[in-house]
Amino acid sequence: MGSVTVAISPKGFRYAVKDGIRLNSSYNPYKEAVEYIRSEVKQTPGTIILSGCTLGYLIEALFALYPRSRLLCFFYDPVLMDFAKERLGHLFPPSCLVNPSRLDDINRFLQNNLLESDMEGLILLEWPPSTRLYTEEATFLRTCLAQKVREMNGSITATRIFGRRWVKNAFHNFLALKQFLAPVPTDLPVVITGSGPSLHQSLSFIRTHRSRIFLLSLSSSIETVTSSGLFPDGIVTTDPGFWATVLLRYAPEAPLFMPLTAALPSELRTAASVVVIGQNSFYEQALFHHVLTPPFSIPSGGTVASTAVNLAMQVSTGPVIVTGIDFSYPDIFLHCRPHPFDILDDLRTDRLSPLLSILWKRSHTDDLEVLPRGSRRTLPMKTYAGWFGKTFSHNRGRIFRLHPSEVEIPDFIPLSQEKADRLVSPFPEKRQGLSFHQITPDKAVREKRVSETLHSWEAMLHNVPISFTGQGEILWKDPGIFDLCYTCNIEDMLELQGLIRKGEHEKIPAVLADMIKGLGAFIEELRQ
Repeated sequence: MGSVTVAISPKGFRYAVKDGIRLNSSYNPYKEAVEYIRSEVKQTPGTIILSGCTLGYLIEALFALYPRSRLLCFFYDPVLMDFAKERLGHLFPPSCLVNPSRLDDINRFLQNNLLESDMEGLILLEWPPSTRLYTEEATFLRTCLAQKVREMNGSITATRIFGRRWVKNAFHNFLALKQFLAPVPTDLPVVITGSGPSLHQSLSFIRTHRSRIFLLSLSSSIETVTSSGLFPDGIVTTDPGFWATVLLRYAPEAPLFMPLTAALPSELRTAASVVVIGQNSFYEQALFHHVLTPPFSIPSGGTVASTAVNLAMQVSTGPVIVTGIDFSYPDIFLHCRPHPFDILDDLRTDRLSPLLSILWKRSHTDDLEVLPRGSRRTLPMKTYAGWFGKTFSHNRGRIFRLHPSEVEIPDFIPLSQEKADRLVSPFPEKRQGLSFHQITPDKAVREKRVSETLHSWEAMLHNVPISFTGQGEILWKDPGIFDLCYTCNIEDMLELQGLIRKGEHEKIPAVLADMIKGLGAFIEELRQ
């Protein structure tokens, strides 16, 4: 394809041409941009993602029409970006990416510039001439953005459902857990077991090399692993909800690797040995301050599998092998068996609804994606796979995938059982697993820290003005208030952001007052 050229029309306007096709009107490109924006945007946006920027006319028009909106720009040619910078001068937006053709570059740009709070009022504008001429680049960018939006929607939904539960679990576990441990690093190979159907193919390998490996099991895979006569050296759990306690109900005695937000059965809270995974949340930082330093710091990665792989990379300098992390299923069984959730299907069976019929219907619904070799996956599986697959590019060559499913995971080296045998066999047998040392803080120290944290939160809320004098912006500029309100009352936070974006300032005081009142009641609940 040809290069971009920039010409000047008889009326003095610059316009771009590629392959004989104009990217802008030569008559009045600014007016063209304004008319396009007005045809596409029906209400004031919060954040605008502009795909296919040309010479800056769209950027200029958006700043004029929506001066309060954030703007993220993607240029498909550096020539266009250089001319846009020259035209706009100080108006040129800081958040721009040129040649968005590499996944790592796009993910890094979005990670640095697009927040969950930007989802309220987020729109995508694609300049049609650029989309036609740069079809491959535009399609790739659209796919990456769709994945990012799915991730953020999932995260917002999780915060909406579990936000207060995360905080409650963190406070409860911080006070109730009896034994905090820190492991001594090792060079053992680490094998991580997930609950995908492919786990069954790997059990013989794990059994053969059990004395050579550190076996780290996700909580959802425990029943399959233990029913095969294998017992993990560690269990990873991150889920804050009720079903996590079901998965752990019959867990063997092994250290739990978990964030404080994870849900535990009551009997494990007082009996389990726990290796705390710090997730850098504001409430963890408040609780840990001068009291506890978590042995691992792993930000939430959307899936427990992502946390487990990050954990394995820090626990050991040896190879990391994952199995049963499939993000798809080839038959009617969505997970390995036996599984604690099997009983839910068993309870639904009757003469007219036999078990296999229930499983077949669930695995063949219309909203499932059928992969080229016949495996199926749900939309959440697709989202998790995308989330998971872009996390480990900096560890190329060290992470392996035994009996991989049809869903490819970038940077994970596929392994057959024969290759896995050759990888692990050089390590000596009968080696001791991980060693641990105690880092348990005194209970009185923990109680004092909880009291101080709740007092500081109450003071922070009392300092927020109720009448509207720009306090909506204060909520977003003060990290402490933002984190507390967003985690514990995301619905009101998004509503406030929408009111500020629309300029409906008169409605803000009532929403803000209700939110602060509700958070005050929640803090009192934590104190109880």
